[in-house]
Amino acid sequence: PECKRPPPEPQDGNIEYKLQLVDVTQDKFQHLVTQCQWRLKEGDGIAFYQLGVEDNGNPLGLSDTYLEKSINTIKSVAARLRCDAKILRVARGLRGKIAQVQVRNFRDVARVKDVRVCVVGEEGSGKSTLVGVLTSGELDD
Repeated sequence: PECKRPPPEPQDGNIEYKLQLVDVTQDKFQHLVTQCQWRLKEGDGIAFYQLGVEDNGNPLGLSDTYLEKSINTIKSVAARLRCDAKILRVARGLRGKIAQVQVRNFRDVARVKDVRVCVVGEEGSGKSTLVGVLTSGELDD
């Protein structure tokens, strides 16, 4: 799927945009760890990284190699914080791929309640589309 341009990166909150995280120095890595701690605190134990996206929201994208290296960097940051990192989605950017990665600290996450929903309707009435939009925030076309 192609990526829609997100708004500029918010200063507060649990969302962080990173164009690329390739060949980071030890100092830069420590900065990323500190930044991730702050984003996790802002999100009650959950942070989202948009890789391949500039701070202004421009979804440039990355080559497969650079995207993989950037994802591995975020996974290393998460491991340092004893958190889990999961790729939520990969989409086309303007010049390559972008990825959304969730970093989750299970020790800090507020208890998530199990919610069960029953959706009833005729075939072709949009039940699956509705559930997809509600859970992911995007159409499942």
